[in-house]
Amino acid sequence: MKRLIEDLNENKEWRVRELVQLKRILSYENVHDQQKYELLSKYAVPTACAIWEGFFKEAIGYYFTFFNRNKGIERDLLMITNIIEHNNVVNKTYQDFETKKKLVEDIHEVFNNPQFKDYKPEIGLKKLKDTNKFLKRIKLNPLSDEYHVNLNTMIDLRHAIFHGEKSDRILSVDDVSKYLNLVITLMNELEDNIINKSMEFSSTN
Repeated sequence: MKRLIEDLNENKEWRVRELVQLKRILSYENVHDQQKYELLSKYAVPTACAIWEGFFKEAIGYYFTFFNRNKGIERDLLMITNIIEHNNVVNKTYQDFETKKKLVEDIHEVFNNPQFKDYKPEIGLKKLKDTNKFLKRIKLNPLSDEYHVNLNTMIDLRHAIFHGEKSDRILSVDDVSKYLNLVITLMNELEDNIINKSMEFSSTN
């Protein structure tokens, strides 16, 4: 448990420092060089999205690793199902006897040795509804609906910039800060979510 907490905190703190530094730079340039501010503010939102996506992937990876290190997971059918999917055990077509036999062998192996793969899960940047659907599947609490509008808008802005769409809209310092602060809030909530659920798991096994 201590290792999980340390890993989560370490990987959150450097991201928080970068977001805080980005806010300071934007505030400075907004006063001293408007042209630089306009450029920086345009790419601040995709940067914030990348920081959130990176932390989300790392945090879920640590959560999976926590289960790998703790006994008792073999009694948890939901997590076993997630492991089967995570290892692509059933993402194939099984038509003849030999392939069906291989499926049974793969599932049997998962039940005998229920572990998530060590690599980070393939989780792309998702809007709140899809993110919460994923979190519920792995026994984590959904993120609060209060983030719905700002998170989805932030992701839409990021996609527009990444797809080369031209926009004359210039985000204000307050608007940019709102999105950067949102990422910090989301990271804090996900960190607490993972720690609390992992403590619950530890206390029941």
